[in-house]
Amino acid sequence: MNNSLKPLKTTYCYLRFLLAVFKDTRTTSKLDYESIMIIATVATNYALAQFKKNKSLEIDKFWKIHKDDIKSGKNIIKEHNLTILKISKLLLIPKETTRRKVVNLCKKKILIYSTKNRLKLGQNFQKFAKPMEKNDMKNLHKLLKCLNKVGTIKPLIKLK
Repeated sequence: MNNSLKPLKTTYCYLRFLLAVFKDTRTTSKLDYESIMIIATVATNYALAQFKKNKSLEIDKFWKIHKDDIKSGKNIIKEHNLTILKISKLLLIPKETTRRKVVNLCKKKILIYSTKNRLKLGQNFQKFAKPMEKNDMKNLHKLLKCLNKVGTIKPLIKLK
């Protein structure tokens, strides 16, 4: 390990970040962590499809596009074909557990699932995600500040 990475101090900063994200996410969302990760997987899939269309997409435009997609009922990510089985394998969660959590998230309208359109973000996704947006940026800011303080940002960027 490269000593300029200061493994103990770098790990400390990172673990502090993970703990803060976990705590804030649980407190804000009132969901279990596996459900949060399922939502994050679907949201990442949706965001990737949006970024492929518009490389300079900003968050306000992202929210508007999502709202318009929900109103129109269209599914912009058909080509990604995100299924319960794919999420189960990706997150290493048993398929039946994933299915139950997806059913629960669909009841809350955070996700939508159909055998035709597969998984996509539901009409309540924004109500779920927007409150966490500020906390996420705050926690990321604290992580970068901590890494900068211990002098490991540049060595981490150069890491291969």
